[in-house]
Amino acid sequence: MSHVPDVIQLTQELIRIPSPSVQSNRELVETLERWLASVPGAVELERVEYTDARGVEKICLVARIGRGEGGLVFYSHTDTVPAASYDAAVDGGRVWGRGACDMKGPIACVFCALLGVAHLCRSLYWVLTADEEVGFTGAEHVVERSALYREVRSKRLPGVITEPTELAIVHGHKGCIVLRGVTLGEAAHSSTGRGRNANLAMIPFLYELKRIHDELVSSESWRDERFDPPVPGWNIVMSDGGTPPNVTAPYSEVQVSWRPMPGQPIQPVLDRVRAAANRCGVELEVRGLNHSPLFLAPDHPFVQAVVAAVRDLLEPKLGVVSYGTDGVVFGKYAPAVVLGPGSIEQAHRRDEWISVEQLQLGVRVYRRLIEQFCGPDAEQTASTEPTGPKARTEAPGEAE
Repeated sequence: MSHVPDVIQLTQELIRIPSPSVQSNRELVETLERWLASVPGAVELERVEYTDARGVEKICLVARIGRGEGGLVFYSHTDTVPAASYDAAVDGGRVWGRGACDMKGPIACVFCALLGVAHLCRSLYWVLTADEEVGFTGAEHVVERSALYREVRSKRLPGVITEPTELAIVHGHKGCIVLRGVTLGEAAHSSTGRGRNANLAMIPFLYELKRIHDELVSSESWRDERFDPPVPGWNIVMSDGGTPPNVTAPYSEVQVSWRPMPGQPIQPVLDRVRAAANRCGVELEVRGLNHSPLFLAPDHPFVQAVVAAVRDLLEPKLGVVSYGTDGVVFGKYAPAVVLGPGSIEQAHRRDEWISVEQLQLGVRVYRRLIEQFCGPDAEQTASTEPTGPKARTEAPGEAE
């Protein structure tokens, strides 16, 4: 690819490569490696490979383009939610297909933006993860194992997470912690009275989980009006494996998706859940304890540098969102914002789409950011590190 390709065509090409979290993303990663090999100048690629809990091969790809101190990082994920079809089409000013906005379209935008920049004076990193949709496992592997990411972390390079925000600058989102409780019983025909019902054993623990839920949604101390909804998520789901009503359930499981907001205390709630599990004889597992909310103050130097960079392309909008991103992992190590084409309202739908206008503007926005942080004008970019106590207000990790 010696010229800047058509972002619409590339988006369709990526959509047609299935990469749901339940299967390997090898084909998509190999495609991206071929694309990046066509980029002029110094390009270094690093794979971070692992096998997920189901035994499926997964690959994260970390790229460094160009040389020089400082720079910028793009964070994208390669997996999608499953779909019945992975066809792609353009109709009515929209690109349709699974992953169109979350996030095959944003990936195509980053690549087109990269090829549209004539010269890099600083390094541009691109982290492409697996398994973002199912628990941010790929991001954790990158942090633990990637040599290139260690450079990012040691230099605290600022980053842009390319999730769909309609190109608004999202400077914060909720965290994502999953609690899983299990009780065991003994199956028997319900008429015999000889079984041991795991669901009955779970009920006292459920009562405590509901009490916590009610407090989180009703207490003013847990509200943050910057978010919609302005309360922490505490979604409870249950399963006993589909036990029929004439059998005592041998297994019962409850999961809670907990979405704390910036600055909220995590440990006291976790201590309370653990104490309840111990009292009730529930086996408890906590996943994503370190998946803290992402947050930078609106006046943080990096947020303001992004605003300044894109101001002549669009009217910058600042805000926070309630969904999570790989920022729950990467945001602990360097400043990051979420900024991408497309609407989260269209993600994960059977009729997922992204507008052609958003894709084309996304290329321009990303190109401007690359120029601002990695191009000849990079020396003029303000420091992205906080300089005083005010700038550190509710920084990532403080919720712990």
